[in-house]
Amino acid sequence: ISKGVHDLLPDGAAATEEHLHEKTHDHPHEGSNPHIFSSPAMMSEMAVFIGRQLALLDKANAGTYQKNAEACSLRMRQLANECQAFGAVHGGVHVLAQHNIFSYMARDMDLIIDGFIQKHEGVEPSARDLLDLAKRIKSCRTSAVITEPQYPGRSGATLAAETGIPCVELDPVASGPENAPKNYYEQVMRRNIRLLEQHLGNK
Repeated sequence: ISKGVHDLLPDGAAATEEHLHEKTHDHPHEGSNPHIFSSPAMMSEMAVFIGRQLALLDKANAGTYQKNAEACSLRMRQLANECQAFGAVHGGVHVLAQHNIFSYMARDMDLIIDGFIQKHEGVEPSARDLLDLAKRIKSCRTSAVITEPQYPGRSGATLAAETGIPCVELDPVASGPENAPKNYYEQVMRRNIRLLEQHLGNK
């Protein structure tokens, strides 16, 4: 799924200063973070690549594939520009994330991830893990805990309550409803931006 997409992050890598603008291989490689769908910028690249591949497979309709791919890529690029605009104002803010599905989104928005609630996807943190994360939040002056609707938000809410910072539920669009509107991805991502502006606007 990541063929034709550039600047992949290593799997598990947070958007720290070391990785925020890191450029890795121009092709997928073992150990790369697979959650590229959380980045409108990378979705823009993916749309172009998919359009080209479909055009090669069905040359009779190549023009239609390329036209649609370019239109989709443009919409994703506009959305990516909105993420960059957010970063221009709020860049450098520290957050704690559910897990590494948010790494690409954080890079797009110039947010710094101080750590992950789930070290391994689907595995809830232990009491000791939560204590260590609370200490990290305080030492890093983390501004918000980010959770996602696809997983229980109890641990994130507990950390936010213990440290006095907001818990913000963002949707990386890892799943969606049946018969979703064509602009569903854009709707959800723009809602994510609004929520971040609401909770991080004075940071």
